[in-house]
Parts: sequence; structure tokens; C-alpha cells
Amino acid sequence: MSYPITHIDGLDEDDVTSLKSIGIRTTERLLEAAKDPKGRKFLSGKTGIGEKRLLNFANAADHMRIKGMGKGYIGLLRAFGVVTVRELKYRNPAKLAKSMAETNKKR
Repeated sequence: MSYPITHIDGLDEDDVTSLKSIGIRTTERLLEAAKDPKGRKFLSGKTGIGEKRLLNFANAADHMRIKGMGKGYIGLLRAFGVVTVRELKYRNPAKLAKSMAETNKKR
């Protein structure tokens, strides 16, 4: 599922404007363009957004492809060091759910 890039937490108006100016309006398109270091370097040169930030945004967009995953869940996962979908795959679901619930109560 693809969303407008404005749904990615952390993208400010300047970032959105820069990405839209080169034709990136959806999370799907951002994932395709930033899927490898060469693509992120190209995007960085065209938009002025740092390559690490682009990687963070692409990882958030990748999480958003999971049904039911929104900004809130992505923020909680990142609080536990789960930055990529691949890392999520290897986490113990019961422990992760318990930790997320505890952190959510504190917030």
C-alpha cells in the first residue's frame, strides 16, 4: 500500500517540496528511488536531504507497507532499535509487544 510522503514522520515542508519537485509524491516511489546507496546519493544531490535522513525516511516508508502500521507504531519500534522491517522479523513478538505496551503507557 502506498501513502503520500506527507505521512512519513519527520519530513518537514521543505523536504516534501524538494521530493515532490523531482516526482516523488508517494511512499512507494520513495522506496523505489532510495532502495540503494546510489539512489540515495542521487536523491540527496537533487533534494539537499542528507543520505542518512533519506534512509530513515525510506525505512519508515517500508514499515508503512505493513498492514496496520502507522506513525505511532513506527515511533515505538524505533524506540526499541527496530529501524528496518528486516530487524522486526527477528524480534520476539511477545517480548516486543510487552515492551511496546509498557512504553506506550508511559507516553
